Amino acid sequence: MGLGYSGMDIQNNLNRALRYFVKEDLDASQVYVHYPSDKNLFQYCIVITATRKNSEIKSSASGNNLYTTFLKALCEFGENMICDSLNLNCRSGIAGGLFSQNSIKRAKAELIERDAFLYHYKNILSFKLNSSNSESDSKLFELNSIDPDFKVCFVMKQNYLIDPTSCLIFGMGSETSFKDSSEKAFSEFSTMVLNHNLYLECGFDVPSSKQSKADFHHGHSKSQENKLIFQEICKGTDQFKERKYDPKMWKVEVLKSPIRFFRYVKVHHPQLEKLEFGKPEKFNQFSKLVYHPFW
Repeated sequence: MGLGYSGMDIQNNLNRALRYFVKEDLDASQVYVHYPSDKNLFQYCIVITATRKNSEIKSSASGNNLYTTFLKALCEFGENMICDSLNLNCRSGIAGGLFSQNSIKRAKAELIERDAFLYHYKNILSFKLNSSNSESDSKLFELNSIDPDFKVCFVMKQNYLIDPTSCLIFGMGSETSFKDSSEKAFSEFSTMVLNHNLYLECGFDVPSSKQSKADFHHGHSKSQENKLIFQEICKGTDQFKERKYDPKMWKVEVLKSPIRFFRYVKVHHPQLEKLEFGKPEKFNQFSKLVYHPFW
C-alpha cells in the first residue's frame, strides 16, 4: 500500500484503503492522521470514524509508523463494527488479527488486563510500583495478573491523582513479557491523552439530557471518590497475593469478520472479573455509587 509523500496524499490513500478493507458500504467515513510531536504525541495516532445505518463507529491506534498504526486502528474498527452489529456496549473479549491465534491471544490479553484492573480497583489493592519519571510526572505500575503467562502494566501521571480539575487518564497493556506490556501501556496512555484533548466541551458540565460518552467519562474521572480509590491503588506495594484460575476454562467463539483478511474471535473465561461499562460499583466507605473511568 503506497501512502504517498504529502499529507494530503497520505490522507486520501488511507481513506481509500479503509473503503477497500471494509466489506460493507459505510454511509460516511474518515481517517484522521495525527503526527508525532503534535499535541505532545510521541507516536503516530490514527483515528477512524464512520457512520453506518445511523450508528457512529470510531477507533484509534498509535504506533511508530503509519502502516502498522493504520492496521491496528483498522482491526479495532472491525471490533467496534461487530459490537455495533451485536448491540454490545464494549469490546471485552472481542479481538481481531491477521491470524486466528493472534486474535485469540489479543482477546485473552485484553480480558486478563481488565480482570487485573478490576481486581485491584474493586478491592482497593495497590499496584506494584515499577518506575517513576520525574520529568513527565508519570508512573509505571505492574498489576496482579491471574495468568502467569501474561504481564499487566498501568501508566498514569501523578498529577491526575492530586489536581481536582484533571481527569483520571491512564494507559494499560497486557502482553507475554513485561517489556512489551509496559510499552503498550505507554503507547495507549499517549493515545488516550490525545483523544481526551480532542473531546468537545472537555471538562465542562453539560445537561444530563445532552451527555455523551465523553462527558460521562469526564464526570466520573473527576469524582472525588475515584480520586481517593486511585490514590490508594497507586501507592505501590512490594508483592502480590497469589491468584489461581483454571486455564482449561477458556472458550473461543469465531466471529464473522467485517474486515477483509482479518479474523475475529470472542473469548470467555468464567473466573475473570467482568467489566460492564456504565455499571456503578458500591464501596462501603462511600455513600454514593461510584462509576469507574472508561478505558
